[in-house]
Amino acid sequence: MTTAQPLPVTPSVAVQPAKIGVAPVTANTIFPKAPQDLKVLTYKATGEFAEKVPAPLNYIPNMDVFEVVLSWFSNRAVQPLWLHGPTGSGKSELLLFMANKLGVPVSIISGSLDTRGETLFVRTESRGENGGTTLVQVPTDIIKRYRDGGLIIIDEIDKFDSPVQSALHPLCDYKELYVEGIGLVKPHKFTKIAATANTVGEGGSMHYTNSMVVDAALRSRFCFIELPYPPAQLEFDIVSSHYPALDGELIKSLIKVGDHVRKAFDGGALTMPFSTRTIVSWCHSMKIMRSKPLRSSFQFSYASSLPSDERLAAEDLLHAELDDDIDLPLPELIKALHQSN
Repeated sequence: MTTAQPLPVTPSVAVQPAKIGVAPVTANTIFPKAPQDLKVLTYKATGEFAEKVPAPLNYIPNMDVFEVVLSWFSNRAVQPLWLHGPTGSGKSELLLFMANKLGVPVSIISGSLDTRGETLFVRTESRGENGGTTLVQVPTDIIKRYRDGGLIIIDEIDKFDSPVQSALHPLCDYKELYVEGIGLVKPHKFTKIAATANTVGEGGSMHYTNSMVVDAALRSRFCFIELPYPPAQLEFDIVSSHYPALDGELIKSLIKVGDHVRKAFDGGALTMPFSTRTIVSWCHSMKIMRSKPLRSSFQFSYASSLPSDERLAAEDLLHAELDDDIDLPLPELIKALHQSN
């Protein structure tokens, strides 16, 4: 019996870089609440990745954090940005919102314990040539973005293991990279790198148990900013943008319940977070369960995801905010909310 021989792997042929044109504009012509003296670059890409990244649906940024991120992006690349905060606070959405508005090409590395360092920058493709098959090494989207300009998002950087973290070191230095099978790759002057994470890489999180310890050498390459859950008024605006016909007093009550649940989560009494995304999901549950009381939609969108010993505690928080009105049909609940206010 003969043993099949592996196909030879040949280096990639040179790939023509995509082209990026930029134009400076005043930030508040695109983002009305941005500082008047802040200049940003709008991008126009041709070739591969020329299509705009989609904008997050009904996204409204937290301007306190967004101004800093926009200022970081608008200046010369010195350090990558590490954007951290609780799950569902809108970290990736903030970056994609900015990229969409400015026309910035984006490539994303998603954090996973299954990711291998050797596949971050190069992959092997099978190509048929002259009746045979050849394995060719080609650059990944990350290397193309590094070379051609735009934004690289390292999503959930605190989920990568040590070998992948080590592979990220030279990328985060904005220096020339030597990629096996590809050759020397120089960063474009308009390349920026941002990471998102639930933590700052310290490991041992009570809530985010899959978060890894990120080595100090990698963390030291970043500047850091936290994106918390939105303040009440911003959260109201976000929920209203998704469900403009929903009663305002009801939305305010949902946000108050969310605040109670978040405090219980922070204190360790509940093990599932309660993000703005959860409130939006709760509104959707009310819409499809319109004949049911608020207790039912709360269970459907959140409480039923909890371990059995926590569900009652979560419903107690709902009851503490709205008393027995949680068992009223929705029209009667809304009427009661207006009478009490």
